[in-house]
Amino acid sequence: MGGFHGHIALESLTHQVTHDANPTGEPLVNKSGEDTIYADGFIYNIPQLLTKQATTEPELLTSLHNTSPQTFPLSLKGEFTSVVCLNDRIEIATNHSCSRRVFYALQRGKLYFHYNLKKLQADLAADGFRSTPNAVALRSMLSIGGIFGNQTCVAGINILRAGEKVVVTKGNWHIHRYYLPDSKPTSLSKPDYLEELHSRFSTAVKEQYQHPGNANFQLLSGGLDSRQNLSLAKQDGITQEAVLCFGQTDCRDHWISKEIAEHYGINYEFVSLENGDYLKNIDENTLAVDGLNFYASSAHFNYALDKSKTAQPIIHTGQIGRTIFTEHAFGMWQNVSEYSALLCSSRFADSINSELKAEMELYEDMDVFYLNNRLYRVISSGCFVAQKKGYITSPFADPEVQNLAYTMPNEWKKSGKLQWEYLWKYHKEVMQFSQEEFGRPARSFPEMFAGKVQNKLRNIYYKKVNKHPEKLSMNPLNHWHETNEGLRNYWDNYYSENIHRLEFDAELKEFCLALFASDNLIEKILALSVLSVMKNYFS
Repeated sequence: MGGFHGHIALESLTHQVTHDANPTGEPLVNKSGEDTIYADGFIYNIPQLLTKQATTEPELLTSLHNTSPQTFPLSLKGEFTSVVCLNDRIEIATNHSCSRRVFYALQRGKLYFHYNLKKLQADLAADGFRSTPNAVALRSMLSIGGIFGNQTCVAGINILRAGEKVVVTKGNWHIHRYYLPDSKPTSLSKPDYLEELHSRFSTAVKEQYQHPGNANFQLLSGGLDSRQNLSLAKQDGITQEAVLCFGQTDCRDHWISKEIAEHYGINYEFVSLENGDYLKNIDENTLAVDGLNFYASSAHFNYALDKSKTAQPIIHTGQIGRTIFTEHAFGMWQNVSEYSALLCSSRFADSINSELKAEMELYEDMDVFYLNNRLYRVISSGCFVAQKKGYITSPFADPEVQNLAYTMPNEWKKSGKLQWEYLWKYHKEVMQFSQEEFGRPARSFPEMFAGKVQNKLRNIYYKKVNKHPEKLSMNPLNHWHETNEGLRNYWDNYYSENIHRLEFDAELKEFCLALFASDNLIEKILALSVLSVMKNYFS
């Protein structure tokens, strides 16, 4: 992974902007007099913008910025960061979902910025900065499995939230939010809404697949989202060259995705997560996500990319698709208290209560708060890992799709019924295959109900009769912990070797002691994640 880094002297606006190469090449740069505009990463709507503007890629940046300087980053779609250097100000921005990182910190009158937390620590240390742990961030890792808002594990270093940019003027700087979705309910009828949704999905897929240098490579599971992505591509005449699935051998994701790939004649690759040995790379996975999420959040994907023989620089997915259609994210706050839906462990949530409430107050809509502090964090884990080889893209993460999804009335979201209606209407072909949720096809609501009954019976069979409950999950953590002695020993040794790193905070140490002693595997992993953060950023 690469990107922009450097520093800006506040009093003079003199600056240094350096770029480290990315998998897809050098950044776009347009220099006009003393003004320079940079954009780096995978920007999938560039070809469409060039068609409308009839100019070169570098000149396009200046044209877009001149047209809409306040919201310039929103003109671009994809995995990118941008730097705008003008005579009177400098702006550094992340994309609308913060899946591209921009860390920043003020030190000795200079604003430092970097795409990598550990490298920023080193730059700051050279200027006299001493890294100390951010206690609130470490406690949030133990509670919600990640760090919320603009915090990092290092006190004094922050990260841009989704849709934010740093704006530096002489002697001053501030954070500007250029994008925040509006969740006012749509006035469209349901048929018109579905038609508009399909139009935006189709546009997003066309842009993402038809970018020059793209390879038609996709992640394919047994779920509905990735098969919808595949179907949208096929409707536009795009044929996937290869698909990748990873998980427990013979789990539903495995045999359903293989069935779909064979039906369409697509090259299929499966990477087995057998025995859970991928969970042994704690430090590698902590560093891959800059200590922002618990280490197992994307460790399985990291392992699959390393083992894959077909993975390409551009990886198409159905990321966060299910949540676009259901009350799981949107509207879910009606039936829960405050931020409880964020919690991975509720044991010590009170320790971050006031700080998390302060973050919540920045959002008028609780759904948008949840998007920024859970869904975008989940997106980021996979995107961060992918950036060592390339970029992930999903039509569900497209800003135009998300803008429409946020206007969906709550009554349409219940039980994901709108998604079923959408798929039956526009993607009937892929509905013929078994579905991950039921283990069988379901083309109507009665069939969905029958599938749920059959699913319960199947679960009983695997747990009580066949006694292979691990086959019900792509990622059976409890099974691997029980059957893999090497993994248990690895976790025990890692814990014993690193628990001393929390001597600076007796309460935090007690929290980790309690979580690691838990029978809940997620709680154990949360404790190990905090220890890994301490080892890798404060040794």
